[in-house]
Amino acid sequence: MRSFAVSSALLSVFTLAAAQNLTANPVTGLLGDAQVTTGNPDVTYVATFPANAFSYPGPKGNVKGTVTAKAGPGGEGVEFTVNFSNLPDAGGPFCK
Repeated sequence: MRSFAVSSALLSVFTLAAAQNLTANPVTGLLGDAQVTTGNPDVTYVATFPANAFSYPGPKGNVKGTVTAKAGPGGEGVEFTVNFSNLPDAGGPFCK
């Protein structure tokens, strides 16, 4: 169960990252190009994994990690930093 929850979270993050198109003129979908977000405030938001597991923790304990979001350079866009540790040995593959 724990491996499924971790795998689901990782899949969601990697799906969002893979969906980004970094070419010079990306077309993001049927409705056309996405609008560039500008003027974002200079703040940082951090989501931290809870200390207690949602279900029974594995032999190594809970997965630990954070997801950080902050405005990109000059307030344009959003930069995400994702950090996972204490991943299970099974249910991967996980890069260490």
